[in-house]
Amino acid sequence: MKNQEIDQSIWNNKMYLLLFSSYTISTLGKFFDMLAVMLMFSYVWQAEPWLISLNPVAYAVPYALFSQFSGIFVDRGKKVKIILVADLLTAVCTISMIFTFNLWMMLGIIFVRATISTVHFPAQQALVKQVVHEDLLMKAVTLNGTVNQLSKVIGPFVGASIAAAFSP
Repeated sequence: MKNQEIDQSIWNNKMYLLLFSSYTISTLGKFFDMLAVMLMFSYVWQAEPWLISLNPVAYAVPYALFSQFSGIFVDRGKKVKIILVADLLTAVCTISMIFTFNLWMMLGIIFVRATISTVHFPAQQALVKQVVHEDLLMKAVTLNGTVNQLSKVIGPFVGASIAAAFSP
């Protein structure tokens, strides 16, 4: 019985641990990044508050508009390939932000990047169903949800701590 419990532990599933780790890093990075962009809007470009408020809007609107369609798209494709391509395109968008000196262009890039990343969550959830035993599926989904919620607190907190330690 003890051996069966060890084999049934979600923490012994190497594929899930890899998927969980990548999801954790990605989710933390998303909220860390959001704060960094707001600081850039505030301190580098000295943007008006209403322009700064468009930053979370540019992150959220693609999810509201496209999340239903991205789930259907993911169901029809190869999940690992979709995540890989989405992550590569997201990285290209992020790098292009470094060379952007216009607020509206930055908001456009954020919108495009958020649109691309709408496929990440459904693909990741579909992969979890493939790599986790059915008895542990609820635990895996709950852990992913917990990471998502904690990232909303930890990401900005770490970003703000770094910003406080080093002048923006």
